[in-house]
Amino acid sequence: MKRFSVALLCIPCLFSGMTLAAPNPVQFSDNWAIGFSYGQAEPIGMLRARYLPTSSFALGLTNTSFDHHDVRGYLEYLDLGRTNHERLHYDDIQMRLQILGLGVDWLYRPLAQNTGRRLDLFVGGGLQLDYWKNERDTYEVVVDSTESFMVEGLTRQEAAWGFGFSAGANYRFLRHMSLDLELSYRVIMASLWPALDMRLESVDGFQFLRYAIGISYVW
Repeated sequence: MKRFSVALLCIPCLFSGMTLAAPNPVQFSDNWAIGFSYGQAEPIGMLRARYLPTSSFALGLTNTSFDHHDVRGYLEYLDLGRTNHERLHYDDIQMRLQILGLGVDWLYRPLAQNTGRRLDLFVGGGLQLDYWKNERDTYEVVVDSTESFMVEGLTRQEAAWGFGFSAGANYRFLRHMSLDLELSYRVIMASLWPALDMRLESVDGFQFLRYAIGISYVW
């Protein structure tokens, strides 16, 4: 995780160097971009007490025809299958949280559009609708050498609204190709029930930080 984060922090420097070395600007006047990104989604807040960071995947379609403003729709998938054994009282509990989100972001680009800049920056935020499913296996709680009891497994699946904020950069390394870097913060308005027999506290709100790198086709 640290290596991944350090690598992402180095990319803006690489973008700057490539911008200085780029040939004469080309006038870009494109209206759409479709892209795929891979990243790390890091649970924060109460969710971090149950799950460790995981990979995330996103597919997005962006309308870039507005001066300084973009509208982006995206589909994102997370699969948190690694429990945080260091924070759990019973470190062999098996749980899994899967999230599929459909969202829209409004992005602001402080650098002027269509000026031939190869490097572009953006900030923004938006809303998303998420379908999530949380599974917890049946677990045997051992009180002592002579007493134990079973806690039944639980599966919950619901739809919930969420919101988020993001910032990033795009580098146009070819006429129709862009390298993308993004940092985002997402909140899903959902909760996980407590299981006091297993010393699991409730989770109110799924919060994530996502570090992602991707590639887009622009036309």
